[in-house]
Amino acid sequence: MPLCVVHTNKASETISDSTIKKLCQLVAEALGSNVSSVTVEMRSGKLMCRAGDPSKSWGFFELHGTNNFLDPKDTLAVGNKMFEFGVNELDIPRNCLFVLMHEHDAKHVGIRGNQFLVDLPHYSNYVKPDYHKDLRK
Repeated sequence: MPLCVVHTNKASETISDSTIKKLCQLVAEALGSNVSSVTVEMRSGKLMCRAGDPSKSWGFFELHGTNNFLDPKDTLAVGNKMFEFGVNELDIPRNCLFVLMHEHDAKHVGIRGNQFLVDLPHYSNYVKPDYHKDLRK
């Protein structure tokens, strides 16, 4: 279910289909998912402003997933892969990029057939992660 949404003020004409395919593959590899389950949406050509200057190239990535898709110790590595992609493939300066990572409860994601993602057999043993476990020891 990983979803990657890219927001950028780069012109849509400067971003090729192959660039989007590369990002889809990168997200799959970074998150240990099958590429067939990854969705990438490129929101390019947006009216955006960075540091009061709308002429600067900039953008940000949103990564969405379910069921503890990002282990906290892996977030830096995944974020760095997104940064490198932004710099190398989108030609956006590293200091003009950021990454948002969102984890969603599988019970909050609707799918076909009037079901939730948690209704799929893959999620039949779903247990909500306890992020605060052992926090006060």
